[in-house]
Amino acid sequence: MNKYEALTKLKTLPDGIYEAAKERSGDDGFDFIYDQFEEKKITNAIEIGTFLGHGTAYIAAACSNRNGKVYTIEIDKTLAHTAQALIEHVGLSENVDFILGDSLAELPKLLKRIPAFQAAYIDGHHSYKYVSQEFKLIYEAIDKTRPFLIILDDACYEHNDSRGDGTGPKIIETPNGPCQFVISDVYYQRNNPSDGGVPRLVNEHNMTVTKGCAFVDETTKITFEGNEK
Repeated sequence: MNKYEALTKLKTLPDGIYEAAKERSGDDGFDFIYDQFEEKKITNAIEIGTFLGHGTAYIAAACSNRNGKVYTIEIDKTLAHTAQALIEHVGLSENVDFILGDSLAELPKLLKRIPAFQAAYIDGHHSYKYVSQEFKLIYEAIDKTRPFLIILDDACYEHNDSRGDGTGPKIIETPNGPCQFVISDVYYQRNNPSDGGVPRLVNEHNMTVTKGCAFVDETTKITFEGNEK
């Protein structure tokens, strides 16, 4: 399914669901993610943090073009039900596997049962404990001899989920490897007025910024600093 068809169907959702999802997430970032999935011919992907299913629809639309699937984890039952209705409305139910539960409990089980996957979108609980462990589990599971895409959302600033625990990706070295990282929501300052904001981080590491997402070259390693609460 192309992204324009998916967006057209999203806009016909009842009860203001599309408007609520767009207010929180917007379309530009997901439009960009769809394009990346198409360019890299992603077949199967993992999403952590389904929320209302807005991003899930874009990811599933891209994966559907290769008869693939997105495996999405959501801890909140109400949000998961809303997302399922959204995906059904768009017509992508066959391309989405919904998993209800805590990502740190469900992700290890998921990684053992799913076929090869080429991308992961990490957008669940933005604390050091969750983001660093999710990243570690996914990174250890991927085939590092093949291109792979990891997208970290809301990662370059102190998110309300992580206030005080020091989370966020710290880009410190560049080993060899075909994995590519995208850090989204990077070119605005949010919740971090005292440290000069995200643009300083972007410039420091010479990232390429497009549609609110920063590309780090495919040899970059991301590590995390923080403390578990």
